[in-house]
Amino acid sequence: SLIEIILVNDGSTPENSKLYNELASKYNHVNVYNKKNEGVSVARNFGVKKSSGEYICFIDADDIVTPNFFSEAIGIINNKAADIVIGNIRIDQNRCLCNILENTDFYNINDALKALLAGMSSVKSPNRIKLSGSPCGRIFAKSIVEYLDFDKDVHFYEDQLYNIKAFRNANKISITSSIWYIYNQNDFSAIHSRFTNDQARLLIPFFDKLLELINDNRYEDIRDDLIIYGLDILINSYKYIWGDELKSIEKKSTLKKLNKSKFVKFLQHENIKACNLSRREWIKYIIIKLHIQKLIKFL
Repeated sequence: SLIEIILVNDGSTPENSKLYNELASKYNHVNVYNKKNEGVSVARNFGVKKSSGEYICFIDADDIVTPNFFSEAIGIINNKAADIVIGNIRIDQNRCLCNILENTDFYNINDALKALLAGMSSVKSPNRIKLSGSPCGRIFAKSIVEYLDFDKDVHFYEDQLYNIKAFRNANKISITSSIWYIYNQNDFSAIHSRFTNDQARLLIPFFDKLLELINDNRYEDIRDDLIIYGLDILINSYKYIWGDELKSIEKKSTLKKLNKSKFVKFLQHENIKACNLSRREWIKYIIIKLHIQKLIKFL
Protein backbone atom coordinates (compact mmCIF):
# COMPACT_ATOMS: atom_id res chain seq x y z
CA SER A 1 0.00 0.00 0.00
CA LEU A 2 1.07 3.59 -0.69
CA ILE A 3 -0.52 4.61 2.60
CA GLU A 4 0.88 4.01 6.08
CA ILE A 5 -1.65 4.32 8.91
CA ILE A 6 -0.23 5.12 12.34
CA LEU A 7 -2.80 4.72 15.09
CA VAL A 8 -1.71 6.26 18.37
CA ASN A 9 -3.72 4.65 21.16
CA ASP A 10 -3.32 6.92 24.16
CA GLY A 11 -6.20 5.93 26.37
CA SER A 12 -8.91 4.21 24.34
CA THR A 13 -11.41 1.78 25.86
CA PRO A 14 -10.45 -1.92 25.97
CA GLU A 15 -13.01 -2.62 23.23
CA ASN A 16 -11.50 -0.04 20.90
CA SER A 17 -7.95 -1.14 21.72
CA LYS A 18 -8.90 -4.68 20.73
CA LEU A 19 -10.29 -3.40 17.42
CA TYR A 20 -7.08 -1.47 16.69
CA ASN A 21 -4.96 -4.57 17.25
CA GLU A 22 -7.22 -6.62 15.00
CA LEU A 23 -6.80 -4.04 12.21
CA ALA A 24 -3.02 -4.09 12.63
CA SER A 25 -3.01 -7.89 12.42
CA LYS A 26 -5.13 -7.86 9.28
CA TYR A 27 -3.41 -5.02 7.39
CA ASN A 28 0.35 -4.69 7.06
CA HIS A 29 0.16 -0.92 6.52
CA VAL A 30 -1.60 -0.32 9.86
CA ASN A 31 0.66 0.21 12.88
CA VAL A 32 -0.69 0.62 16.41
CA TYR A 33 1.30 2.29 19.19
CA ASN A 34 0.01 2.18 22.76
CA LYS A 35 1.05 4.97 25.12
CA LYS A 36 -0.25 6.92 28.08
CA ASN A 37 -2.54 9.88 27.43
CA GLU A 38 -0.53 13.10 27.25
CA GLY A 39 -2.80 15.15 25.01
CA VAL A 40 -3.39 15.50 21.28
CA SER A 41 -0.18 17.46 20.62
CA VAL A 42 2.05 14.77 22.10
CA ALA A 43 0.12 12.05 20.23
CA ARG A 44 0.55 13.84 16.88
CA ASN A 45 4.26 14.48 17.48
CA PHE A 46 4.70 10.83 18.42
CA GLY A 47 2.96 9.70 15.22
CA VAL A 48 5.12 11.91 13.00
CA LYS A 49 8.29 10.51 14.56
CA LYS A 50 7.09 6.94 13.99
CA SER A 51 6.14 7.58 10.35
CA SER A 52 8.25 6.43 7.41
CA GLY A 53 6.38 8.09 4.52
CA GLU A 54 7.28 11.20 2.54
CA TYR A 55 4.03 13.01 3.38
CA ILE A 56 2.03 13.38 6.59
CA CYS A 57 -1.66 13.96 7.31
CA PHE A 58 -3.53 14.13 10.61
CA ILE A 59 -6.92 12.55 11.27
CA ASP A 60 -8.67 12.99 14.60
CA ALA A 61 -10.39 9.96 16.10
CA ASP A 62 -13.97 11.22 15.76
CA ASP A 63 -13.64 12.68 12.25
CA ILE A 64 -13.98 11.18 8.74
CA VAL A 65 -11.94 11.49 5.56
CA THR A 66 -13.73 11.17 2.22
CA PRO A 67 -12.93 8.17 -0.05
CA ASN A 68 -11.19 10.37 -2.63
CA PHE A 69 -8.86 12.08 -0.14
CA PHE A 70 -5.68 10.07 -0.58
CA SER A 71 -5.96 9.27 -4.30
CA GLU A 72 -6.57 12.92 -5.18
CA ALA A 73 -3.86 14.17 -2.81
CA ILE A 74 -1.28 11.78 -4.27
CA GLY A 75 -2.27 12.87 -7.79
CA ILE A 76 -1.78 16.56 -6.95
CA ILE A 77 1.55 15.85 -5.25
CA ASN A 78 2.79 13.97 -8.31
CA ASN A 79 1.60 16.67 -10.73
CA LYS A 80 2.54 19.80 -8.82
CA ALA A 81 5.28 18.81 -6.35
CA ALA A 82 3.59 20.85 -3.62
CA ASP A 83 4.85 20.84 -0.04
CA ILE A 84 1.31 21.24 1.33
CA VAL A 85 -1.94 20.21 -0.36
CA ILE A 86 -5.21 21.48 1.13
CA GLY A 87 -8.79 20.32 0.57
CA ASN A 88 -12.15 21.53 1.83
CA ILE A 89 -13.37 20.65 5.32
CA ARG A 90 -17.06 20.12 5.95
CA ILE A 91 -18.45 20.54 9.47
CA ASP A 92 -20.54 17.47 10.35
CA GLN A 93 -22.39 15.37 7.81
CA ASN A 94 -25.05 17.92 6.84
CA ARG A 95 -23.51 21.27 7.68
CA CYS A 96 -21.54 23.93 5.84
CA LEU A 97 -17.92 24.06 4.70
CA CYS A 98 -15.34 25.76 6.92
CA ASN A 99 -14.19 27.81 3.95
CA ILE A 100 -15.14 27.37 0.29
CA LEU A 101 -11.89 26.69 -1.57
CA GLU A 102 -11.24 26.58 -5.29
CA ASN A 103 -8.27 25.12 -7.17
CA THR A 104 -5.33 27.44 -6.48
CA ASP A 105 -1.55 27.30 -6.27
CA PHE A 106 0.52 29.51 -3.97
CA TYR A 107 4.10 30.16 -5.04
CA ASN A 108 4.34 33.25 -2.85
CA ILE A 109 4.26 31.79 0.66
CA ASN A 110 3.59 35.19 2.24
CA ASP A 111 0.32 35.28 0.31
CA ALA A 112 -0.47 31.77 1.56
CA LEU A 113 0.29 32.81 5.14
CA LYS A 114 -2.01 35.82 4.79
CA ALA A 115 -4.76 33.56 3.43
CA LEU A 116 -4.24 31.30 6.47
CA LEU A 117 -4.39 34.21 8.90
CA ALA A 118 -7.46 35.55 7.07
CA GLY A 119 -9.22 32.26 7.73
CA MET A 120 -8.52 32.65 11.45
CA SER A 121 -8.96 36.43 11.91
CA SER A 122 -9.76 39.73 10.17
CA VAL A 123 -6.43 39.84 8.31
CA LYS A 124 -6.93 40.85 4.67
CA SER A 125 -6.39 37.93 2.28
CA PRO A 126 -4.97 38.09 -1.25
CA ASN A 127 -7.54 36.88 -3.79
CA ARG A 128 -10.06 36.71 -0.91
CA ILE A 129 -8.91 33.17 -0.12
CA LYS A 130 -9.36 32.08 3.49
CA LEU A 131 -7.76 28.90 4.81
CA SER A 132 -8.70 26.96 7.92
CA GLY A 133 -6.23 26.80 10.80
CA SER A 134 -6.85 23.08 11.26
CA PRO A 135 -3.99 20.67 10.44
CA CYS A 136 -6.60 18.19 9.13
CA GLY A 137 -7.92 17.89 5.60
CA ARG A 138 -4.46 18.59 4.21
CA ILE A 139 -1.18 16.79 3.56
CA PHE A 140 2.28 18.07 4.53
CA ALA A 141 5.61 17.04 3.06
CA LYS A 142 7.46 15.35 5.89
CA SER A 143 10.56 17.35 4.99
CA ILE A 144 8.89 20.58 6.21
CA VAL A 145 7.32 19.21 9.42
CA GLU A 146 9.75 16.48 10.48
CA TYR A 147 11.41 18.79 13.02
CA LEU A 148 8.30 20.83 13.71
CA ASP A 149 6.27 19.94 16.82
CA PHE A 150 2.83 20.76 18.08
CA ASP A 151 3.67 22.64 21.27
CA LYS A 152 2.45 20.51 24.18
CA ASP A 153 2.47 23.54 26.50
CA VAL A 154 0.00 25.47 24.30
CA HIS A 155 -3.56 24.33 24.98
CA PHE A 156 -5.49 26.76 22.77
CA TYR A 157 -4.87 27.49 19.06
CA GLU A 158 -1.85 25.16 18.96
CA ASP A 159 -3.09 23.88 15.56
CA GLN A 160 -2.98 27.39 14.16
CA LEU A 161 0.56 28.02 15.35
CA TYR A 162 1.63 24.71 13.80
CA ASN A 163 0.14 25.67 10.44
CA ILE A 164 1.79 29.09 10.46
CA LYS A 165 5.21 27.48 11.01
CA ALA A 166 4.58 24.72 8.46
CA PHE A 167 3.52 27.25 5.81
CA ARG A 168 6.68 29.24 6.47
CA ASN A 169 8.76 26.13 5.69
CA ALA A 170 6.95 25.42 2.40
CA ASN A 171 7.97 26.45 -1.12
CA LYS A 172 4.66 25.69 -2.82
CA ILE A 173 1.12 25.15 -1.54
CA SER A 174 -1.73 23.76 -3.64
CA ILE A 175 -5.46 23.90 -2.92
CA THR A 176 -8.21 21.72 -4.35
CA SER A 177 -11.95 22.37 -4.47
CA SER A 178 -12.65 18.77 -3.36
CA ILE A 179 -14.09 18.00 0.06
CA TRP A 180 -11.55 15.83 1.83
CA TYR A 181 -12.43 15.96 5.52
CA ILE A 182 -15.59 15.87 7.64
CA TYR A 183 -15.16 17.47 11.03
CA ASN A 184 -17.52 16.23 13.74
CA GLN A 185 -17.66 19.29 15.96
CA ASN A 186 -17.79 18.53 19.65
CA ASP A 187 -19.73 21.20 21.53
CA PHE A 188 -17.79 20.33 24.66
CA SER A 189 -14.37 20.80 23.08
CA ALA A 190 -11.87 23.24 24.60
CA ILE A 191 -12.49 26.03 22.11
CA HIS A 192 -16.28 25.96 22.50
CA SER A 193 -16.47 25.67 26.28
CA ARG A 194 -16.92 28.62 28.63
CA PHE A 195 -13.87 30.49 29.89
CA THR A 196 -12.65 30.04 33.44
CA ASN A 197 -9.74 31.50 35.37
CA ASP A 198 -7.73 28.39 34.57
CA GLN A 199 -8.49 28.58 30.85
CA ALA A 200 -7.46 32.23 30.76
CA ARG A 201 -4.16 31.20 32.31
CA LEU A 202 -3.76 28.47 29.69
CA LEU A 203 -4.15 31.06 26.92
CA ILE A 204 -1.00 32.86 28.03
CA PRO A 205 1.43 30.29 26.47
CA PHE A 206 -0.32 30.79 23.11
CA PHE A 207 0.17 34.56 23.21
CA ASP A 208 3.79 34.15 24.34
CA LYS A 209 4.51 31.77 21.43
CA LEU A 210 2.76 34.11 19.00
CA LEU A 211 4.96 36.96 20.21
CA GLU A 212 8.02 34.82 19.44
CA LEU A 213 6.82 34.52 15.83
CA ILE A 214 6.13 38.27 15.65
CA ASN A 215 9.73 38.95 16.70
CA ASP A 216 11.18 36.28 14.38
CA ASN A 217 12.87 37.77 11.30
CA ARG A 218 11.49 34.96 9.12
CA TYR A 219 8.00 36.44 9.62
CA GLU A 220 8.99 40.08 9.11
CA ASP A 221 6.89 40.44 5.94
CA ILE A 222 3.69 39.39 7.73
CA ARG A 223 4.53 40.85 11.15
CA ASP A 224 1.60 43.28 11.21
CA ASP A 225 -0.75 40.52 10.05
CA LEU A 226 0.36 38.34 12.97
CA ILE A 227 -0.33 41.21 15.36
CA ILE A 228 -3.83 41.71 13.95
CA TYR A 229 -4.41 37.94 14.25
CA GLY A 230 -3.36 38.04 17.91
CA LEU A 231 -5.48 41.12 18.55
CA ASP A 232 -8.57 39.39 17.16
CA ILE A 233 -8.08 36.35 19.39
CA LEU A 234 -7.42 38.55 22.42
CA ILE A 235 -10.54 40.67 21.85
CA ASN A 236 -12.67 37.56 21.25
CA SER A 237 -11.31 36.11 24.49
CA TYR A 238 -12.30 39.29 26.32
CA LYS A 239 -15.79 39.11 24.77
CA TYR A 240 -16.25 35.46 25.79
CA ILE A 241 -15.19 36.20 29.35
CA TRP A 242 -17.24 39.39 29.67
CA GLY A 243 -20.34 37.75 28.20
CA ASP A 244 -20.05 34.64 30.35
CA GLU A 245 -22.20 34.00 33.40
CA LEU A 246 -19.40 34.76 35.80
CA LYS A 247 -19.72 37.10 38.74
CA SER A 248 -18.11 40.51 38.25
CA ILE A 249 -15.22 39.72 40.60
CA GLU A 250 -14.55 36.45 38.74
CA LYS A 251 -14.54 38.25 35.38
CA LYS A 252 -12.01 40.77 36.62
CA SER A 253 -9.82 38.00 38.01
CA THR A 254 -9.98 36.07 34.72
CA LEU A 255 -9.22 39.15 32.61
CA LYS A 256 -6.28 40.07 34.84
CA LYS A 257 -4.75 36.67 34.13
CA LEU A 258 -4.96 37.30 30.39
CA ASN A 259 -3.36 40.70 30.79
CA LYS A 260 -0.26 39.10 32.33
CA SER A 261 0.79 37.80 28.91
CA LYS A 262 3.82 39.32 27.24
CA PHE A 263 1.68 39.89 24.15
CA VAL A 264 -0.66 42.31 25.96
CA LYS A 265 2.30 44.24 27.36
CA PHE A 266 3.79 44.31 23.87
CA LEU A 267 0.56 45.78 22.45
CA GLN A 268 0.70 48.73 24.81
CA HIS A 269 3.89 49.94 23.12
CA GLU A 270 3.52 48.62 19.56
CA ASN A 271 2.38 50.71 16.62
CA ILE A 272 1.40 49.06 13.34
CA LYS A 273 2.33 51.10 10.29
CA ALA A 274 -0.77 52.56 8.68
CA CYS A 275 0.64 51.93 5.20
CA ASN A 276 0.46 48.16 5.80
CA LEU A 277 -3.30 48.17 6.38
CA SER A 278 -6.38 49.27 4.51
CA ARG A 279 -8.09 52.36 5.93
CA ARG A 280 -10.85 50.17 7.38
CA GLU A 281 -8.39 47.78 9.06
CA TRP A 282 -6.29 50.68 10.36
CA ILE A 283 -9.33 52.29 12.02
CA LYS A 284 -10.33 48.92 13.48
CA TYR A 285 -6.83 48.40 14.87
CA ILE A 286 -6.82 51.81 16.57
CA ILE A 287 -10.27 51.19 18.10
CA ILE A 288 -9.24 47.74 19.34
CA LYS A 289 -6.02 49.06 20.82
CA LEU A 290 -7.83 51.87 22.62
CA HIS A 291 -10.27 49.35 24.07
CA ILE A 292 -7.38 47.22 25.35
CA GLN A 293 -5.72 50.26 26.91
CA LYS A 294 -8.97 51.25 28.66
CA LEU A 295 -9.59 47.67 29.82
CA ILE A 296 -6.10 47.27 31.24
CA LYS A 297 -6.44 50.61 33.04
CA PHE A 298 -9.88 49.63 34.36
CA LEU A 299 -8.59 46.34 35.76
